[in-house]
Amino acid sequence: MSATSADALAVPVNPAAATSAPAVGSSGSDASVQASDAADAQKKGWRAWIGRGIWGFVDMGLFAGGNFLTHVFLARWLPEAVYGAFTTAFAIYLFFAVIHTSVVIEPMMVYGSRRYRRRLPAYLGNLIRLHAWLCVGYAVVLGMIAVGELLMGESELGGAVSMFAVAQFALLLPWILRDACYIISDPKPAGLAGMIYLAVVLIGLYSLQTMGWLSLPTAVGLLGTAALLASAWLVYRLQLVGHILAHGQRLRWARHRHWRFGRWSLLTNFIRYVPEHMPLVVVPMVLGYASGGALKALVNLVTPFILVTWALSNLLLPVLVQRTGNRDFERFAVRITLLVMLGPLLCWPVLGWFGQPIVEFLYDGKFGEHAWALWLLGLLPVVISVNCILCSVYRALDRPNLILPSAIIAAATVFAIGLPLLWLFGLWGMVAGMLFGQVLQSVMLLITYVKRLRGRAIGTLIKSKSNAEPSLTEAVGSSIPGVAP
Repeated sequence: MSATSADALAVPVNPAAATSAPAVGSSGSDASVQASDAADAQKKGWRAWIGRGIWGFVDMGLFAGGNFLTHVFLARWLPEAVYGAFTTAFAIYLFFAVIHTSVVIEPMMVYGSRRYRRRLPAYLGNLIRLHAWLCVGYAVVLGMIAVGELLMGESELGGAVSMFAVAQFALLLPWILRDACYIISDPKPAGLAGMIYLAVVLIGLYSLQTMGWLSLPTAVGLLGTAALLASAWLVYRLQLVGHILAHGQRLRWARHRHWRFGRWSLLTNFIRYVPEHMPLVVVPMVLGYASGGALKALVNLVTPFILVTWALSNLLLPVLVQRTGNRDFERFAVRITLLVMLGPLLCWPVLGWFGQPIVEFLYDGKFGEHAWALWLLGLLPVVISVNCILCSVYRALDRPNLILPSAIIAAATVFAIGLPLLWLFGLWGMVAGMLFGQVLQSVMLLITYVKRLRGRAIGTLIKSKSNAEPSLTEAVGSSIPGVAP
């Protein structure tokens, strides 16, 4: 494991020199040597940060690229209705991924960065065991859904959901292990895992298509295999095998804190699931699987930006947690928000003007008639980038419960505006509802931050930390989500 950012940027200081004057007769060159050493140490620290940033983007790009190419190739090689069934099954799987993100991953990024940092391997071992038990429950429910779809004659959808029931343990495991690399400020293992994942996916898809075995179940099985191999590398690299198999201390308090933190994130993320993923379930029910596939084919073009935004928000969450006591906290949050927004904003007009040729090229002439919707969809990652950073700020301050009202408004907007527009205008109406819901959520998050956090949580936190430097939990009182400090 690499040193933390504080260690990387630390400058060696001679305590005696810091508290006393130089000895009589010493030359002024000593000060120059010390200044040179300090400058060298700072340069090394910046180089370390640049290297970590590069590996972080490699990790995000390879995993996002693997998923993006999977959807592109499936949309090219499978009939439109069959691909639409895959997108519906994938949206159902993501419903259970919401539980995992809320109860396991988001609390891990906060508590692993501070409270359990000194016991991180044992902490991660406990979380992986918790991951296994949760996945057993997911598999049971997904299996029941698959049986129901098969009984109703939906063989493609039922087969895909059944494979997600089997593969979701492997599919969700890299989410934990990759984020653990960011907690220790060493994303290089995650980047190498991304190389493994992408290589297995591309080779597997080509092989399945060449042999005529490509179908929804085999595609999901391939994704699970690629994720499992990438996870095996991360478990080995992070030296977690012994801690996963250990039967000693269970860190029950960690699980209890995860639930106290995650119960609010769970409710919030369930509600946020509605505007982000429910359209992929609703559109096939209203317009058919082919229209659902068309919507997903367009969303695929903005999904890499959204995935990178979510990954960056997770990457920056430990940094925000550690900066909560600094006076430049707000300035730092604004700067990273603008930085994250920049990429999607620059690509938006490109998607709008050249959307149709891009869509027809990627999907072998399919879905081109719907490309005009990219003028609206292209703005979606811009708005989501604001939401992601604001949500990370709330979680860094240990107040995920305050995200809930804005998520409710976004979900209600999709139902109140998106569904009627879907009936009236087809895909355009649903896309407009999705975008409008995200905009309203951003506005609500900003209003809540200014009214309830800017003056109370951040101001109090900075003042208390400047005096005593307590832990995050101590700084906000009990710090139990849902309980006022």
